Amino acid sequence: MPEWTYSALDREGRRRRGVLQGDSAKHVRALLRKQGLQPLDLRPAAAGGGARRAWPGKRRAMANQPLAQFCRQLATLLHGGLPLDTALKALADQRSRHSGILMEVRARVQEGHSFSESLRASGRVFPELLVATAGAGERIGRLEEVMERLAEHFEKRQALRQQVRAALAYPMVLAALSLGIVSLMLVYVVPQVTPVFVDSGVELPRLTRILLALSDFVRSHGWIALLAAAGGAAAASRAMRLPAARMRLHRVLLAAPLFGAFSRELNSARLMQSLATLTGAGVSVWESLRVAARLLANLPMREAALAAATEVSEGAAAADALDRSGLFAPLCIQLIASGEVSGDLHQLLGRAAQTQERELSSRIDTMASLLQPLLIMVVGGFVLVIVLAVLMPIFEMNRLIGS
Repeated sequence: MPEWTYSALDREGRRRRGVLQGDSAKHVRALLRKQGLQPLDLRPAAAGGGARRAWPGKRRAMANQPLAQFCRQLATLLHGGLPLDTALKALADQRSRHSGILMEVRARVQEGHSFSESLRASGRVFPELLVATAGAGERIGRLEEVMERLAEHFEKRQALRQQVRAALAYPMVLAALSLGIVSLMLVYVVPQVTPVFVDSGVELPRLTRILLALSDFVRSHGWIALLAAAGGAAAASRAMRLPAARMRLHRVLLAAPLFGAFSRELNSARLMQSLATLTGAGVSVWESLRVAARLLANLPMREAALAAATEVSEGAAAADALDRSGLFAPLCIQLIASGEVSGDLHQLLGRAAQTQERELSSRIDTMASLLQPLLIMVVGGFVLVIVLAVLMPIFEMNRLIGS
């Protein structure tokens, strides 16, 4: 039987706190009233016995992998004929990290709230896509099928995220190692040959003088540069919390030659995936657009999708509304238009999502194949400049000695 932490007033008006076992929040409140206590606050205890004060606004959203696992397991239990509250309890018993949240959802379901309302009451833990789709599944009586579709959706999102991370991991590691190698050469290697150049009395080439000045600056004021870089990164991170600054940055990214196409395809694929999941669950087109738009990371594309949802709610066609911004893939727009005409929108949205995923996967592979040799060439160029700056005065000294 789960444990609940409570805060209540006794008959004398004093506040009492403690832990009580009960099947649901309603059951625990009844037990408290039998003890002459007036319940004020009631929450499931954290896994492991400690009280948890996880306010909905402070909770972190569940990642794609736990969401996919939750949807898949819940669909399996519902297909097995278990009632919703029993299935939620079974999941809570085996999920240590999210057991308290699931017990809260179960308690609300037992109190008479719908499953989607219970999910929404958990704050940011469950995304709006899950809440809206689950609500549609409840209305049409096919919650288990909808949860399976949601599991596939979150699994695809997780696979796409892992592909992006894998493609960027090697270039990022290579860039960090390259920066470290160049820094070590400036700090330790160049100072070893500096006395030779100074004692020789040879006029140093401009490239060598620049290298020596850079080496002196790094050794004397390198920590200032590091502090300035850290301060700039912190200031940029704080500025990116402002919607106006993020909007400007995202517009610049959309206009960039390589990253702009990548950002458009990534957000288009996410939009098509979400629309296919929502419309397949029976959610209306304008509501699907409104929910799916909020999942887009790029702000200009999010604003365009929200504006399209508003137009669709007023009677416009979804394809025309999305095409007006010029930000979404033309092939996806054409497939949506065909689906609206034929009445088979869900199937064509699924095809559009698959098409965008394939194009995005190809784009990721292309970016990775371009970034790796580009970084190698940049690092090789830096090393070549350092080597030339060291060797040029040595050649000059040999020439003078020979003559």
